Amino acid sequence: MTKSNDRSKSKWMRINLTISQIINFAIEIVKTAAIMLIIAFAIKNFLIQTFVIEGVSMEPNFHDNEYLLVDKISYRFSAPKRGDVIVFNPTDSPDSYIKRIIGLPGETVKIVNNKIYVDGYKLDEPYLPDAINTNTSSQSLESKIYVLQDNEYFVIGDNRQNSKDSRVIGAVNFSQFEGRVFVIFYPFNHLRLI
Repeated sequence: MTKSNDRSKSKWMRINLTISQIINFAIEIVKTAAIMLIIAFAIKNFLIQTFVIEGVSMEPNFHDNEYLLVDKISYRFSAPKRGDVIVFNPTDSPDSYIKRIIGLPGETVKIVNNKIYVDGYKLDEPYLPDAINTNTSSQSLESKIYVLQDNEYFVIGDNRQNSKDSRVIGAVNFSQFEGRVFVIFYPFNHLRLI
């Protein structure tokens, strides 16, 4: 063989090797992207989801356009507790709601003179500032009694005068829960654990 044939053959081997490397690199990128998509899908559908607040029903603790992280797994291992802030999907709306759990399955919730009683005891609400107006609604729902069945929860907005909650839509079944709010992550100056 001549030197020019050797150089030509060597050049083609380098080009073939380079094309092979590019193809292998592209295959690795596609595999990595597919794995990342599968992981992201699993996280969003089974572990954590984001939620954006629209409205003022949870003020003063949560504000319009805040971004939250919702834990979708903890209620598979432990029961919801009074005071938990949840995201749920009401039967009468395509939108999800954010509210606070006030009443648990088997309890009786009664609203009298703008005060909430659970099984006859006035509800202590340390998450509400003392100065907040806790009028339960601009609607006529005074002295109403709600008896919760198995898997039913009474949920209410912290901003009682501007909240469409169990006083209007009724008890929320556990099957409607999307998860428990555990972090406000945006805007960054509002960042906190719940």
